[in-house]
Amino acid sequence: MKWLNKNKINIMLIYLNILFSIGVMKKAYRMENYSYLTIILLISIGVLVYWICHSILYRSEQKVVFFLIIVAILLGALILFRESLSTFIYNGIVKNIEYINTSLYKGKNTSFYQFKSIFIITIPFITIVVLWLCQRGFLDSLIILNFSILMFLWMLDYVNEVKGSLFKFSVLSIITYSINNHNVFMNRMNTLRIKQNIKPISVIIPISILAVILSSLISYMPQSIEGKYTKTIIDKFNNSFSPSASGEGSLKVKSNLYSLSQSGYSNTERKLGGSLTLNNALVLKVDSSKPYYLKGSVKEIYNGSSWKTNKKDFSQKKEFEYAKAQVVTEGMIPQNSIIVYPENKNNSTIFVPSYPLNIDIDKGEVYINEESSTAAFSGVMNSNYVISFLEEDYFYNKVIYNKKNIMSVRENAESKKEYLQLPESISLRTIELVEKIVAGSKNNYEKAEKIRKYISDNYSYTLQVSEVPSGKDFVDYYLFEEKKGYCVYSASAFTIMLRIAGIPARYVEGFKMPPEKSSQGLYKVTNEDAHAWTEAYLDDGYNSYWVTMDTSTTPTEQRLRNQGDNAGNDQQEENLPLPQQNKPEEKPEDTTVEQPKSSIPINKVPKSLYFVLGIVSIIILKAILNKAKYTKIVNNNSIIPLYKYSLRRMESLGYNKSLSQTDKEFVKNIHHEESKKQMIKLVDLVYEEYYGGIETNINKKAILEKIEKSIKKESKNRVIYFAKRYFL
Repeated sequence: MKWLNKNKINIMLIYLNILFSIGVMKKAYRMENYSYLTIILLISIGVLVYWICHSILYRSEQKVVFFLIIVAILLGALILFRESLSTFIYNGIVKNIEYINTSLYKGKNTSFYQFKSIFIITIPFITIVVLWLCQRGFLDSLIILNFSILMFLWMLDYVNEVKGSLFKFSVLSIITYSINNHNVFMNRMNTLRIKQNIKPISVIIPISILAVILSSLISYMPQSIEGKYTKTIIDKFNNSFSPSASGEGSLKVKSNLYSLSQSGYSNTERKLGGSLTLNNALVLKVDSSKPYYLKGSVKEIYNGSSWKTNKKDFSQKKEFEYAKAQVVTEGMIPQNSIIVYPENKNNSTIFVPSYPLNIDIDKGEVYINEESSTAAFSGVMNSNYVISFLEEDYFYNKVIYNKKNIMSVRENAESKKEYLQLPESISLRTIELVEKIVAGSKNNYEKAEKIRKYISDNYSYTLQVSEVPSGKDFVDYYLFEEKKGYCVYSASAFTIMLRIAGIPARYVEGFKMPPEKSSQGLYKVTNEDAHAWTEAYLDDGYNSYWVTMDTSTTPTEQRLRNQGDNAGNDQQEENLPLPQQNKPEEKPEDTTVEQPKSSIPINKVPKSLYFVLGIVSIIILKAILNKAKYTKIVNNNSIIPLYKYSLRRMESLGYNKSLSQTDKEFVKNIHHEESKKQMIKLVDLVYEEYYGGIETNINKKAILEKIEKSIKKESKNRVIYFAKRYFL
């Protein structure tokens, strides 16, 4: 038990750090039925095993015998229970890892039960290793463990979960590092046989307070500002580790395709929505006659919490057959071209307008996905390219002026059924809302326009959103509870509502070029122009086309609107791409739809504020307890509680009474005259009461005040004095 008592602080830090790591994993993997008790029990098993090896089996020969016994038991178990162990490893670990990956891919929650077998093996082992390192002065190996787990989750794109845990990580890291250094120093003092009487609590509390304060300050520091050499380092990293030009088709571009997560949004293939951090880092420069939507990726599978795609087949060519076929079918269609100058070279995506014809690039291989009309480069995109394309306005106007409804929903469903897919999570109230909105529509375009207008009119744009509760359908939560959001919210809702209305639709991510050119005559596209929108498959009465439809602005447009220059805004509106601006000649019939009640955006309270309030509450509670203790001492008939309190207060001056000292000997060794004088008087009174049975009728309050006054006068550091008086 001596070892446990000596290392109780280190053991407590091991518990806290491992619980923190598993807690972050719980949040990232959305574990259900999580059991803190099980984790604590597994850590305790590791502590118990190490304690047996270290304290009970302290001789080398005992440890060898114990190790051989354990090995023999394991070998015996392996022989006798081979099938059970194989089943445990296969079903408990291998299969559960597969289930976990499948659940994460489908955007579903995982279960603590799926991790249980893995934790049973890893947590006791990690605990034993950390305790072994701790005995050798490496308690801060816990920081490396936590940092590695956070980096692993960050690389898997659990960015929000990692960011949300940084405060706790900072606090634990500072405390662990400080305690480890204190332990190393004290061990060195013991080696040199230098006597010390520093109590652990007098070190832990100041360190903990400092850790909370520093971590709170860190949370307020700007996190979106890039360093001077950030871009240079990222470019070198990407150029060094990006995929080579070997391989065929999709394998050459699969890992580097664009996602909104590269611009500061959450990874929409893992989880839709949530808080985000954007910056205005330059991504592209575009030489163009007007702004366009530039497609990066297209997704068609919605599972209630994320968007994915199965359209991952790219073929090596520079011309798009789909757009060429439109030219053959339609005849003369307006064409245009743009030149794109990539700046942020961290992906292989070639950003293209709708209906691209061909891509002209000096060197390298171009890969095209015909189904989604997207393109990619064989490696990291680091050279300029020219894109020729058909003007989408031509197709959009054909759809707008359609007075017929020849193509039926059934024909659409047969040819584009994957773009009508709906998950089971779609709520009945979402379906009923769509039915109310589109009631009385004459054709699919009129349905789409009614839905677009409904979303634009009733849901405000904001980057300040709450996290979507686990198990909630994202679209339902946006429409009926959150009622505000950014492009990912409105585009997802619009796409799904179109599908409910029987219109094939798909979700698109890319960039919406800003409304104005820079002074160099180029459009500068930044991460603030990253955007999500919808492509609807609409007909003109004879043929159907993919048409861009949008319900949201971009952060850039929102910032310009907030400047309040109405005249400037009018001009910007004229320069925006036409799809969401054009209106049909005939107004659709008005449809009365029950609108969701508007909600006032509420800013989230910073987590650091809770910690500040917690500290204040602790201070108040401690003050109340101190007052109660003070009153108890003053009102007590005996002088002994006052003497014990005074002994503890003398420790603040560095005087600790050892068990071998008498009270008289102790007070004689006090070098501070005023304190020594008061303590001698107090010892005499204690002796009279304890040995002589004489009750003392004195003013204890006055004695307390004199002792405190002398200690305060002789203390070198007032901050430490107040901390030790009121908190330690």
